[in-house]
Amino acid sequence: MLYSFSRLARSAAVAILPTLIMAPLHAAPAAARTAPVLATPAQIEAEKILLQLIQDPEVKAIKAAIKADLAGTRIGQTPDGAARIDYAVDEWTNSLIFKELVVRRGTPTILWSTDDTPRTWLGYTLPGVGTSGDNPDFIYRSAEIAGGNRYEISGQFDKTDRPAQFVLSVSGVQTAQTPLAKNKADLGNLLALLTDRDLKVKPDGSFRITFGTPGPDDSPNHIVTGTGPISVLFRDALSDWKQRPTRLSIRRLESGTVIPVDTADVRSRVLANLRPYISQWSRYPEQWFGGLQPNAITIPSPRDGGWGFFAGLRFQLKPDEAILVTTNRAGAAYAGIQVVDPWMIASDASKYQTSINLAQVKPNADGNYSYVIAPRDPGVANWLDSTGLHDGYAVLRWQVLPATTKGEDMLRDFRVIKLSEAAKIPGIALITPGQRQAALAARAQGYANRTR
Repeated sequence: MLYSFSRLARSAAVAILPTLIMAPLHAAPAAARTAPVLATPAQIEAEKILLQLIQDPEVKAIKAAIKADLAGTRIGQTPDGAARIDYAVDEWTNSLIFKELVVRRGTPTILWSTDDTPRTWLGYTLPGVGTSGDNPDFIYRSAEIAGGNRYEISGQFDKTDRPAQFVLSVSGVQTAQTPLAKNKADLGNLLALLTDRDLKVKPDGSFRITFGTPGPDDSPNHIVTGTGPISVLFRDALSDWKQRPTRLSIRRLESGTVIPVDTADVRSRVLANLRPYISQWSRYPEQWFGGLQPNAITIPSPRDGGWGFFAGLRFQLKPDEAILVTTNRAGAAYAGIQVVDPWMIASDASKYQTSINLAQVKPNADGNYSYVIAPRDPGVANWLDSTGLHDGYAVLRWQVLPATTKGEDMLRDFRVIKLSEAAKIPGIALITPGQRQAALAARAQGYANRTR
């Protein structure tokens, strides 16, 4: 089957840009790389609380009941969906714990809140923290602020290994009761957005962003906020895993008392919200892009705020089948593809080639990129390992693009093929078993860079 496209609206998203107010720039001082950038005191505290809460008997009991409920759903009754229930519930539980550790804090903080891949660092192992289609090329961090107050975010890009793109988005707080947007890639609650192209950055890579009502000490990067709770999401897009995360910190500009995290309060919110939270995200795959049919792909569509393009596909393969998808780079500074399971949770990206970015991809003879999605290695360089699954989804992303880019120009081919035919496709990049082992070893080493 060639090009089974969904009926996706092709209208371009309107970029929602923040109000920028000029003022003197006060930058954070440069910091030596003496500790992992992401290992802030607040991050370490949050991870230790998570490790405590996942051992809580009441949390375990709710998780067991949720797993039993999901086994009766449409996805849960499929072989691959059933096999991944435990994994998905564990990831969603950890996701909610981090969410509750971010919200309603007297003292705002920025937490590395999403990473489906487990990490061993700082003397312990943190399990995966996933929500839906989370990208292993992104470092996702989040904070919550009160819209009626004023805040400052200080940041600094690495001088030699800066991310391909930095995105800061401001949105209304997503709760377990908030309906998720349908028929599109994003959630539809964006209020403002800044990328590194918008920021006023000093020669040393430092920058300052202020939030709230206008004031005399605003930075050139000022976002006017309304009242009520506001979520701030940070994405570092890594087109090469040698690139380093941006240093970030947040503080409230008005004087206030530092309030410690109330672990008992976090626990009570997790117990109250775990069922509705997982119920919401477990249904999301069937809503995504309006509900994708098996072996279909969407036309790439612009992200809310205009910071890139995004496409989704669903695969449902027979034992001897694979998906072939061919794209072009379209001039993007970042382009990537990843596979996720029927619940849209990703496997361990440090162990398996579940994603491919520009530093990892091998071009075809004609300069395009052909990827093969399959549960077994077909001997092509750009194999996306579904980790044994025949049913799931894939996400394609293009970012930092020319202004004239059109989504329909990014896809070259999409079809179901026989797995045995993958290595015979004219011009496709091939790989030997020894080269595959070397690529996987380099992958593990590269992924570990973000924890150093």
